[in-house]
Amino acid sequence: MNIMTLADLASSDAIPVVVSNIDFPGRTLRNPSLVQQVVYVLDKHKLNITVLDTVFGSFLAAAGEFTYDDAVKNAYNGMSDDTKRSKPVFFQYENFTWRGNLIHHKWINHNSEVWTTTSIKLPNDGYLYTTQAEKFADGHRLLRDDQLHYLTNILTFTDAFFADSEVSLWCFYRVNEGRAEFKVKCEAKRAWLYITFEYGTPEGDYSKGYRKADLKKFLALAKEASQK
Repeated sequence: MNIMTLADLASSDAIPVVVSNIDFPGRTLRNPSLVQQVVYVLDKHKLNITVLDTVFGSFLAAAGEFTYDDAVKNAYNGMSDDTKRSKPVFFQYENFTWRGNLIHHKWINHNSEVWTTTSIKLPNDGYLYTTQAEKFADGHRLLRDDQLHYLTNILTFTDAFFADSEVSLWCFYRVNEGRAEFKVKCEAKRAWLYITFEYGTPEGDYSKGYRKADLKKFLALAKEASQK
């Protein structure tokens, strides 16, 4: 695929082709190849699912490696049934500070059994979800099998979390919602592990805001521009 530069895009007289947009039934997308090239120009690596794996690795470097047994010892022991506790985990990624959330939930199912869910909720650093990585099976939108080997950090953590106990793993991948979820169920321990990625923004430094003098300067510039 030949990638255009921003200058090419600005001066391009694209062929006015209208085709069906399979992501939004009933609508049309004008010049889809041009739109795709714009995405590549803006930030091509955000189309690579390894972004999620790198974000997870950065989170884990800040949180430290932990397993289900660690969660039992440090969170679930002494926790009342039907209780949820959340704590933030701040981590560095691409020169920004991001916030993840580690949530421990102890709950009772319909059979009056006590279960736990350990949830890790993370930002996706602007990863662009694409239909090329998505499949539809058993009534769900899932991550394609040929994408899983790119998720080394996530799969390594998932494999170790419940030690040698058997698990079931589901990899939900929802383009329209901009969301990826990895759900691991361990029947032997009556426990779940959730790892979720959604759109988010870096933590901001709110200690240095604009002052009134700055606002007046911006207004003056706006007035000057409107008079040209």
